[in-house]
Parts: sequence; C-alpha cells; structure tokens
Amino acid sequence: FEPSGSELTAQHLQRAVALLRLVDARSELSDTLASLADVYLRAKDWRMVLKLTTEAERVARETGNVDAMTLAQFNMSMALIATRQVEKGRLVAEGALERYARDGALQMQADGWLELAQALEAAGDAHQAVRAYLAHFDTLAKATTQRKARSLTELQLAFQQELQAKQLHSLKQANVLADRQLERGKLLQRSYWGIAVASVAFIVMVALGLQRMRRLRDLLEQTNGQLRQLGERDP
Repeated sequence: FEPSGSELTAQHLQRAVALLRLVDARSELSDTLASLADVYLRAKDWRMVLKLTTEAERVARETGNVDAMTLAQFNMSMALIATRQVEKGRLVAEGALERYARDGALQMQADGWLELAQALEAAGDAHQAVRAYLAHFDTLAKATTQRKARSLTELQLAFQQELQAKQLHSLKQANVLADRQLERGKLLQRSYWGIAVASVAFIVMVALGLQRMRRLRDLLEQTNGQLRQLGERDP
C-alpha cells in the first residue's frame, strides 16, 4: 500500500509541525498548522480540521500572523458548516472574507465566497447560498477590474521605462556625436593653426629672400659703378 499525494503532504507537514514546536517558531507554526488543516479539509476530516484550525488561529492571533489566522478561520468555517453548525460557520467565514477585502485581496475573497456558497448549498441553506453566490459574482467583477487596472498600470510603467531607456540612449548618442564634433573642431583648429604658421613662415622666407635680392642688386650696382670709374681713369 502506497500513501496518496495528500497523505504524503500531511505527513511532511506533521513533521514540520513537530520541528517547529521543538524550536518554538510560533509564527511559522501557525502557517503550517493552517496548511495542514487545509489538507484535512480536502479529505473531509472535519474533526482534524477543527482541531488544527483552533490551534492555528490561537497561535496566529498571539503572533500577529494575520494571513495564517484568516486561512485558519476560513477552513474552520467550512468544517463547522459541514458538521451542521451552519450559522456559526457562515459568520466565521464572512469575517475571514471581510479581512481579505480590507487587504485588497479581491480574487481570494471571490474564491472564498464561491466556496462558502457551495458549502451552504450542500448544507441546505439555499437563502444564504444564493446570497454568497451573488457576493461571489460581485467580488469577481471587482477583482477583474482590479486586475485590468493593475495590468494597465504595469503596461504604462513598462512604456515609461522603455521611453526613458530610449531617451537615455538618444542622449548618449547625442553626447557621442557632440564629442566627435568637438574633437573634429579641435582637429580643424589645429589644422588652421598649422596653415597659419606655415603661411607666416612662407611670408618670412619670401621677405628674407627679397631682402637678400635687394642687397645683391645694390652690391652689383656698386660693383658696376666702381668698374665704370676704373674704365674712365684707364682708357
């Protein structure tokens, strides 16, 4: 005989409960007790569900573990309704569902209303079952609107992030282009200075050359004058 999946899950959770009791990890103990009660709830072991949820609710309340307390109370309500304590179970369930609403967990509240409606219908309380079904549909509509709003917000956020990334990329490209233009301007400026220096050097060389030619011409004219004077003296 091989244990089923739910039985294996229960065994693992029972071992975890024993270990958490040993180390006195009370908040984690309330979570595990509530989860273990959920396993027994699916198996319709109402006695174990009531036992575990009672302890889980007490420990969760003492440690301020609201999530574990809400789950424990809702599972407790299902066991109470199944054991013909319908009104008490309904009130406990609605208290837990109200807490889901305060926390904004509308989808969990909608699922809870549906489970409560089915439990009340199975217990023969048609009036309260219809009321729970209506609450389920109403909350489901709100949860759908909430989910769409969150999706729209996420899309808007993604769009803004993408737009910012593109703007940042464009800004980086503009900076790179500006740096290139600046470097090109520096190169052109260096080229202009080089041309200017070369032009000045050329002008200086031409001026020196002209000055030397004028000196040579003057010297040549002096020499020619001297030669003419010698020719006149010695025919």
